[in-house]
Amino acid sequence: MPDNLKNVDRDDLIAEVRRLRQRETIFDTTQEIANLGYCEWDYDTDTIISCTASYAQIFGMSTEEVIASQASRAKFMALVHPNDRDHCIESYRRQLKTESAGVEYRIFRKDGAVRLVKEVAISSQDSEQSASQTMVLIQDITEHGKMRLEIRESAAKLKLAAETAKLGYWHFDEMSNTYIDISEEYAGIFGYSVDEFLALYRTLDNDMELVHPEDKDALLEAYDWADGRVDFDYRIQHRDGHWIHVREISTDILDAAGNYIEAIGTLQDISELKEAQLVAERANHAKTDFLSRMSHELRTPLNAILGFSQLLEYDQGLDKQQQSKATNIFNAGQHLLTLINEILDLSRLEAGVTDVVIEPVSLTSVIDDSIALVDDMAKKRGVTIVCTMDNCRGLMVEADTTRLKQVFLNLLSNAVKYNRENGKIRVTSDQDEHGLISVSIADTGCGISPDRLGELFKPFNRLGAEFGEVEGTGIGLVITKQLIELMQGELKVDTRLGEGSIFTIRLKMVRDDAAISNIPEIAPEFSGHDVTHRAITELPILVVEDNSVHRELLAAQLDALGYLADYATSGLEALSLWRSGNYSLLLTDIRMPEMDGHQLISQIRSEQSSQTRAPIIATTASTMENDVQQCLDSGADDVITKPVAMEDLKQALDKWLSAQISKVV
Repeated sequence: MPDNLKNVDRDDLIAEVRRLRQRETIFDTTQEIANLGYCEWDYDTDTIISCTASYAQIFGMSTEEVIASQASRAKFMALVHPNDRDHCIESYRRQLKTESAGVEYRIFRKDGAVRLVKEVAISSQDSEQSASQTMVLIQDITEHGKMRLEIRESAAKLKLAAETAKLGYWHFDEMSNTYIDISEEYAGIFGYSVDEFLALYRTLDNDMELVHPEDKDALLEAYDWADGRVDFDYRIQHRDGHWIHVREISTDILDAAGNYIEAIGTLQDISELKEAQLVAERANHAKTDFLSRMSHELRTPLNAILGFSQLLEYDQGLDKQQQSKATNIFNAGQHLLTLINEILDLSRLEAGVTDVVIEPVSLTSVIDDSIALVDDMAKKRGVTIVCTMDNCRGLMVEADTTRLKQVFLNLLSNAVKYNRENGKIRVTSDQDEHGLISVSIADTGCGISPDRLGELFKPFNRLGAEFGEVEGTGIGLVITKQLIELMQGELKVDTRLGEGSIFTIRLKMVRDDAAISNIPEIAPEFSGHDVTHRAITELPILVVEDNSVHRELLAAQLDALGYLADYATSGLEALSLWRSGNYSLLLTDIRMPEMDGHQLISQIRSEQSSQTRAPIIATTASTMENDVQQCLDSGADDVITKPVAMEDLKQALDKWLSAQISKVV
């Protein structure tokens, strides 16, 4: 008995043996779970010493069969695929010089099947520093090898496609955190050759050094939350120091267990595209500014023309002939205003600066309102409008309320204008199984020749109607079609010469009951508590207008309507008057020198409390959506666009002054 065991207690010895056997069991189980096999080789005798059952299982043998079939290195080599023997032997030579080595090769199982294995060998050395024994771990990686081969084949195809498209291609090993392959185009985007790039930026950490600091966190977040696929724009630094906009499209590759093993993707230099987008954005801003200025400059003189001609119409001191002339001036101005509105609308659509807000809209409510607005015009021509839409009552469509009303007004007014005297208009609706609602507007007019239908939606083309008495611009239908398409709808026309036309709009129906139930009810306008118009007009108003002609016009309009008002010629003067007076409402122009309307409104709002807050109405000749919204954002309660019609002015003043009276009643 060895001296070191003489003093060992028997029970301790038995316990130690148990622990060793438990560890051996755990070791064997771990190998089976990991599909690993273990064996030991004696280099001095060139024989296998022992192996585990899991090792033998990889070869499809028992442990005894393995010991017999691999009794020598030469016998073992007979089990290795002929094409892999040379690099397998070379691996063993390396083992003699180092403590460990790894190699992949194919083997023949007992049943003849070929399997791919990965071997890691660890050599122990004697006192003369030569290998004497080797511990070998071997793993069957056949399935992993097949997947890797498929990945390589797919990667080769992607690389070829990327090269054809002049895209940078890359292939990354997630396990080792290194590039497997990159293309010349990929390295070239950064200003390097392939060898230069891989020498400097082999790992992901190295690579991230090239990402712009402001984009790095967003890119890492995209990797974390991309669910295996990334499509992201960011900036990288070129070799010479300048920044490049790139677009990465990449895909993670997972093994059968769901582990990330590789990633493959492309990189595209989109700097020119980004610059083109910036140029386009600047051009759109320039168009928007131009349209806003044009709207203001064209509407400003029309404000005086329409305003004073309307006052002349109401002047009881004029005879009928004089009033008729005033009416002709007013009608001509209205036609010019319609032309301006339509040209600006078309320009906005072509510039891509017209926004639509898609929401659930009551279809029949919009149509009923539109019919009411053209009813007087229809009666003057003896045209009867028949609306039968009971099958769609209460249904909602996906649309923009304002724009949808504009569409129906245009179609209905055309149906009236181009109808025959004492003609008819039928408005009908239908719905299909695809969730679409159709609304048709049919007239009994002269119709359109089939060979001219292609010209119907071309700007300024009225198909010969320009030689008749009916006024028009040839723009309305163009705008109508584009607005419907912006609302993801469709406009169709069916017409027969001499029989009339049918214009049909198709829109998506809202099917979600929850969405419909969440539509806020439109509160009725405050009508006051039996407040007479006389009481409303006795409330003092402050009017701000720097243009003397427009100030004179507003004074005449307010006087005709019976309102009391003080007048200021600038924002600064108005602010002083507001602070010293007790005004119930402010009516202010927007474009003024020194202190414009936005600044005036903001300053007044900053000095008011919720108890002292008085209504403010802005008047402006700038009618772009963002211009109107800017007025509301400044603190205005309402916006009246110029030219200011007396009826619009009266309705707005009555509404807000009634609300003021209600506070004290």
